[in-house]
Amino acid sequence: MVMIDNNQAQGILSFNDKEYIAVTGGFGKGPLPSGVYQVNKPYKMKPEKGKTEAFQRTEFPWVAKLDPLFETDRSGLYIHPDGNLPGTQGCIGILEDDTQCFYDLNNLFKNNKQITLEVKFT
Repeated sequence: MVMIDNNQAQGILSFNDKEYIAVTGGFGKGPLPSGVYQVNKPYKMKPEKGKTEAFQRTEFPWVAKLDPLFETDRSGLYIHPDGNLPGTQGCIGILEDDTQCFYDLNNLFKNNKQITLEVKFT
């Protein structure tokens, strides 16, 4: 991830030869902290007006919870489509091909019980 200002970063979420343009921060406490996270299996959310727009760009809202494997005061961090307003409150927001990212993440869990993600800023 590359910081584009003091409160937001953009970069690439990559796994299994797949790449997705992503953003973190812009709102709240800014980008998620650098470190290693355990990724939980993504799931679809029931669309609710006024509640799920931030988690939906195209077909349906979805999230994959991120559990930090280090000490931090941040919680409620997820990977999800970057819907509604550009940017997130610390989550990783997928900017394009978000539905494909959902299916690709789910496929990772077919052969893996645990998946980790390392977040770095340059």
